[in-house]
This record gives sequence, structure tokens and C-alpha cells, in this order.
Amino acid sequence: MAYTFSVNNSPATGSIAMYQLISALISAGWLKKADSDGTTYSATGTQVTSGNSGPNGLGNTSAWVRLQAPAVNGGAITNQKREITIQRSTIHTSWRIKYSAYGNFTGGVPSAAVTPTNETMFAYSELNQDATTSLASGGTLGTGQSFAGLGSQLIAARFYLKKATSPTGFAIAKIYAVSGALGSTSIPTGAALAASTPFDVSTLTTSYALTELKFTGANQITLTNGVNYFVTIEYSGSGGTLDVGRDASSPTAQGNSSTLAVTTWTAVTTSAVVGYVCTGIQDELTMTGTGTDAAPTYTAYFGTDASYRWHISAGGAAEFYSFIAWSQVIGAVTASTAIFLDVMATGSYPATDIDPAVVYVPVAGAISELPSTTVPTVNVTNPSKARAWLGPVSATGVSITSNNVNVGIYTYGSQIGSTNQFGTNAWVNSDDLLPCLYANNNSTFPRGIKGFSTLFMHGTVVRINGDTCDSTTPGAKDKIYFGNLWLPWGGVTPLI
Repeated sequence: MAYTFSVNNSPATGSIAMYQLISALISAGWLKKADSDGTTYSATGTQVTSGNSGPNGLGNTSAWVRLQAPAVNGGAITNQKREITIQRSTIHTSWRIKYSAYGNFTGGVPSAAVTPTNETMFAYSELNQDATTSLASGGTLGTGQSFAGLGSQLIAARFYLKKATSPTGFAIAKIYAVSGALGSTSIPTGAALAASTPFDVSTLTTSYALTELKFTGANQITLTNGVNYFVTIEYSGSGGTLDVGRDASSPTAQGNSSTLAVTTWTAVTTSAVVGYVCTGIQDELTMTGTGTDAAPTYTAYFGTDASYRWHISAGGAAEFYSFIAWSQVIGAVTASTAIFLDVMATGSYPATDIDPAVVYVPVAGAISELPSTTVPTVNVTNPSKARAWLGPVSATGVSITSNNVNVGIYTYGSQIGSTNQFGTNAWVNSDDLLPCLYANNNSTFPRGIKGFSTLFMHGTVVRINGDTCDSTTPGAKDKIYFGNLWLPWGGVTPLI
């Protein structure tokens, strides 16, 4: 076992508890990339050294830490870097925690109170939109904006889009080299360097919405630092127009825009296309709290300071850097709040899955309220119980990030009605433990089988809290039963 355990803690404050979690993750292999004690920012993660208040402490208003797992899925996926950021509010018990599979979180300057956000190479907010460029067959076929590369990998482009009447067909985002001067005469030149997956414009509404077009495979090119590029959106279809938001009132965006008619690009200096060129999968999820990075809001994560125990299990590379941390009121049996990142085992999820992980934050209720093998309780759509599902799970790779609160949880081999949805149990071990599977055909979103948990397994035999067992090696005793879940066990019976 490669788990790091820190159990039966009775921390004096929530800030000390969170620092214990950070320390456990670092022990398991996570890297502290940047941090702030609420006043002073460190781009190398050397500022926060304790959970106390004062200089170098996490126990200060708006203090935060950014952590990164050094490998994704044991290194099998080399172009992703899981990251989380943990930020304190004005009190020890309230927190904001964010997660992204490949957010490449950056920021913190000039205000140390601002949490890092997903990196973008070009960003011009949709709040600037006051005009429209309409794309249609026989008219304007494309539009775009020039920008400078930052040496990061291209993942997606976002445009502010709507439709007029009933257009059919597809839009594609493209990246080109540039001719002309950035900000005045620049236009796309040559063949496209990269092209996104086609986007079905009929799925748009007649109201503007920020819409993401993803680059996959060989199209996830690296855009050289300091080299100018053009990002475009081009439409081929009929029956209406694809409307692209732009700013026509003294725009301040980097570069200049351009429009495509037939095969000719024309530079435009009087308006700018609003949108983003993204260097990370925009699956950033606020696990605890809400608000924006510039103006975050927080959620109570602990009850009264020093009234709870704090339990942490963090896995290293062999467990794909999964972790679980839960608090419980001293003397109670069930957990009060918890957070865990559960990464799926290799080969147990579709190859199209962009992030084989499930993140849970049961803001209300307890871990023991997560579904057991009882069929009527397994379909969870309450966001207070299951907060996130990241990445596509369907065979077509369709992103379901926008539907990430609808999560169904089934035990492998469990019954749905009279049908065994997943077939017979093929997991052979010495204690009849069943790995967790996530999602099923009963879920509104997502659909399909997510994969095997690397962090915990579900018990099929009625147990009492504190029972131990071995999951694969007889006599190893590497799991302990707690609230309907088998959790990693370090060999010491916890006090509950």
C-alpha cells in the first residue's frame, strides 16, 4: 500500500486541519506550486508553512495554496496535470476549494487575496460584447482575433455564440499563423495549424452563451511563446446565421479582428471578437464555495473549531493521487463533511474520457448517506450529496461538464430492477469487495460506466464501523469499514 494516513486528528482550527490535508497530499507526491498567506504571494509555493495565523500561515483571511499532482493516471496521460486550490475565508471554518484536471492554475498577483484561475493565452470577456458578426453561407464565413502565444498547449477556444432562425451545419475553431502587424493589419495566413472538433450550431439557442470548441489529439499543439497567432471560428451550413459576439466600442483586446469572405481575410481594427484561447481543459470546478476568482465566496466546511476529528487518506502514484478527507463531530459515528478526489483505475473508463476522476463534496448530509447497494437510493441527483462529474463518459466523447451535478452511483454487479446492469462480478479477491462504478442508464447525465475506484471499495457484507479486511492479499488488512464504505487502512483502529 502506498497510502499516507493521518487519522484521529483533533485540530484546534479548520486552518490547521486544511494544512494537515495539504501536508498529507505533499507526502503522497503532490507539489505545492504557488501560495499566499493572504498578504504575500509566492510563485514557487514557499510562503505558507503552517496552519497558524500571522506571517507564513494559512490561518489568515484569503490565504490559499495551489497543489498539483505530478502525474495523471500514473503517468499514462502525459498532457494533463490535476490541480486543486484551497483558500480560507475570513474565519477558520469556511473555505473555497477548486479542482481542474488540467487547469494550469495561475494568478495571485497583484492581489494575494485572488485565487489562481485557469490559464488562458487570450482572454477578452463576454461582458464587452455589444455587437454581432453574423456568419452564413454566401456571406461572412468566419471571424477571429490575433493574439500572442505563451508557450502553452492548446486545449480549447471559447466564443460568445447564438443562432438566428434555424441554422444547421457545423462551426470549427482554427488556429493560423499571422501575416501583418498584430493590432492593426494582422490576418490569418496559410493552412490552419490546428482545428477543433466540429460543433453542431443547431444546439445553440437564440441567446448569447459562452461556447467551448475543443481541440483534441494532434490538434493540441503548443503555441510558441511570443509568436503571433490567429484564432478563428468558421461556419458551414444553411437555414440561418451563426452569430458571434464582438466589441465594437473602442475595444481594448490584444491584437485585431478579421473577417472571411469566400477565401479572403480582411483585417478589422474597429472591433474585437470576444472569447478565450484556453491552455487547459475548462473543467474548473468549485468544490467548496462559489463566486469568481476575483470575488470568491465561501462555504462552511467545519462546525465549531476543535469540536471535530479530522481523518485523511492520500494515495500516491499507484493510486493516481486520489485522496479523501472527512471530519466528524467528536463522539459521533457518521462523518459530517468530506471531500475526495477519486481517480479511476487504468482501463476501467472509455479512452475518450478526458478526466477519469470523480470529485465529491457532500456539503449536506454524511458519507454514510452516499448510496449503498440498495437500488432505490443509488440515483443521486442532489448536488448537496454529489457535487461533480468531470469529463465525457460516452463513447462519442461528448462533454457533460455542464451537467456535473447529476451523478448516479452503482456498485458493480448491482441490480437495476430485475436486470443486472453490469454483469457478474469479475473482481476476485478474498473478501468479496466490489469496486465502485459511477454512472448508469438511470442517470439523466452522465450516461455510461465511469470506471473502477482506486481509492475505496464498497462492502457487500453487512459490517460495523471499524471492521477491517484485506482487498487483494490475504492477511494484508488494508481496508477499514466506515459508513458503508471500505476505506484505505493504515493499521490503526480509529477512534470514532
